[in-house]
This record gives sequence, C-alpha cells and structure tokens, in this order.
Amino acid sequence: MVARSTSSSFQPPPPGKVLAAVGTFRNSAAVSRANFSEGARASGTATLASVVVGNTITIGGIALTAATSQSAGALNFSIGTLATASITAAGIRPGDTITLDGTVLTAAGAQVGGAYNFNEGTRASGTATVAVTPSTATLTIGGIALTPAGGPRTPGNDDYDETLGTTDAIAADINAAINDPANSFLATVLSTVLASDVTIRAQTPGTVGNAITLASSDGTITVSGATLAGGVGDNTTVAASIAAAINDALNVPIPTKMTAIAAAAAVNLTSDIPGAAGNALTLATSAPARAVLSGATFAGGSGSDIATATNLVTAIRQNTTSNIAIADNAGGSSAIVTIQASAPGTAGNSITLASAGGTIAVSGATLTGGTPPVRLAVAQGTLGVNAGGPPVGANNQFTVSGAITG
Repeated sequence: MVARSTSSSFQPPPPGKVLAAVGTFRNSAAVSRANFSEGARASGTATLASVVVGNTITIGGIALTAATSQSAGALNFSIGTLATASITAAGIRPGDTITLDGTVLTAAGAQVGGAYNFNEGTRASGTATVAVTPSTATLTIGGIALTPAGGPRTPGNDDYDETLGTTDAIAADINAAINDPANSFLATVLSTVLASDVTIRAQTPGTVGNAITLASSDGTITVSGATLAGGVGDNTTVAASIAAAINDALNVPIPTKMTAIAAAAAVNLTSDIPGAAGNALTLATSAPARAVLSGATFAGGSGSDIATATNLVTAIRQNTTSNIAIADNAGGSSAIVTIQASAPGTAGNSITLASAGGTIAVSGATLTGGTPPVRLAVAQGTLGVNAGGPPVGANNQFTVSGAITG
C-alpha cells in the first residue's frame, strides 16, 4: 500500500483521470467510482472453417460437439443441415460406373480397398454344346428360340447356320447369333465360345439370372441344365458394396466428401462438407437405368461457417460453459468466436481451450489477458492503492501525495 495523508475538502476526479501528484480531495463514493478498475477478463478466440459432425471445442474442460441439431444442455452445437443424395441399384452390370464428385467407381466383380471398384455380383451361366453336325436342334434361351436356318443366318431372325460342317463352326455361329444386337437375346444374356461349347451368361449379375431357362429340342445340341446357375448377389448386396467402396478410406478423396449407408437397394449419401457448400457435390453414372441417381448434385444442405459460429455462441451460453465463459461472434456476423472468462481477473487465465478435428482453430491452450481489480482503500485515516482491496468509503477528506490512475 502506498500511503497518503488525510486532509481537508476536495472534488472527485472524472473516471479515467490521472490524479495529480498532490492535491486536496474529498473521500466520497464518486472518488471510488472514478478510481476503481474491475480488472480485465481473460479471453481467446475460436475460428471455424467447415466444421464437420463430431468435431469438438473444449472450454475449461467442457467439450461441445458439432452435430446436425442443437439442444440446450446437450453440449452440442449445430453445423446446419447436411446435403444428401442417393443411388439405387437396379441391375448394375460389369463395367458400369458411378462418378462421385469427379471420382469414378467401377463395377468389377469385387470390392478391393483402394481400387475404386465395387462388387456387382456373379453372373449365372450355362453351356450349350454342339454334339453333332449338322445340328437340327432349336436352342431356347429364356423363352426365346434360336432355330436352324438351313444355311447362312440372317441378323434379326434369331437363327443360326447348322450346315457349316463342323461342331466348332456351328458353335461359333450360335455364339455370333446370341451376341448379334439385331437378334433378341442381348437384353437377357451374352455368350462366349470355346471349341464346340457356347457359354451363356446372364446380363444381370446375381441370383436373378438363375431363373433364365435353357433348353434344346434334340440331342444334336446338349445343355448344362434347365436353367442358368451360379448367380450370386442381388441389388441389396450391390448397394452394400457401393457403400463400402464410398466409405473406403483408401478411395480418396471420396470418403472425405461424403458418407454412405446402404438400405436395401439404395445407397443413401450424406455430405461430409457442412452446410450449403455440400450441395455442390456431383453425381453421374454410365448406366442411368441401372444405377438410378437422385439427381446430378447433392441437395438440401444449409448453413455456413458464420451460422455455425453463431450456434456455438448459443451453445456456450446455454450449456454449463456459461458458468465459466461467455462468447460472441460480432453479433452473429463472423466465423470467429471470441470467448471470455465470465468474471474479470487472473483466474480466467487458467481456463483451458482446445479443439479436435482440425476445423476449429483456437488462439491458445488457455484464455489469456486476465488482470486483477485495483481499488482505492482507506486504513486508519490513510488513503492507498490496494490490488483486490475494498473500494474507498464516503468518509473523511484527504490529500493525495502521489499519482493515482483511475
């Protein structure tokens, strides 16, 4: 304490004035107000940039978590509405592609980590073997008859040349007829040939192909069974594989932009990019009838960094952090949240500040800048300056013998 002598009448100085080194003043409540400083609040900042669900900010040991909704007391804050989209599997075939914001996934018979592919299932298959030349049999595939032409086949007539002289040559002509786009088979099956064996495969992978019938009218052509067989999978398993490929951490950058959940034949996509910015994510496919898209882009996203910052301010005020800190983001106009200790003083400098997720940058490990209050005090008729002491009362007159800053 710096001693001051008591004296006679005075007038109090205005707030903020530096009192003269010497002078006569009245020890009144006005002097107390003019020369009392409550101290400064410790403060820090949090700068928000594309905060995603699950990211956190921790103030004084209390964590607030980014979410898509916000409730008082729930220790969360809303980042807005996330954009969504969907893909519906409807008979996807090998080689079909789905393009997600510029990155291509291909139906390739398997879903391998980092290979940008997915499993569309296994095709059902069967064989037709030309046993005798000339063959006289009508081969029926999925209810469509392939008949002997008696000579060269005619595209569009669903026939084959049974007069070619060898079983291998007849099998090759049957294969050509099945794969001829002018004929009726390609909508359901396709085929390959090896020697006198024609392997017939369902166009659409999965168990659906096991129902495709296969028959020969006589023994000059034999078939492997009454139907194709060996088909594995369906639209539900395809959707699950597409979702797995989208979520595969090795298929960058897809999993940094969106998250997928399979539900029956649908793949429901949610943007990982918060707010309206997620609406810019694009969707495309090489087979729109088999990979049915909800649209060319994601939709329904709303919100911004500033809106998220405003929600964080509200969360700080609503939740138990309000006991230790207050916050503002320039009245709802900034993505920077200023966080202050609830009370002035150096105690606020120990309030910790941290974040997780990489989208919230905090100014430091603690709030800083808190200073103690400074009050005028009177003891035994002597005026002095006392950090943390009680304010001066309205009692005797005194003379200042040293400068006092209000």
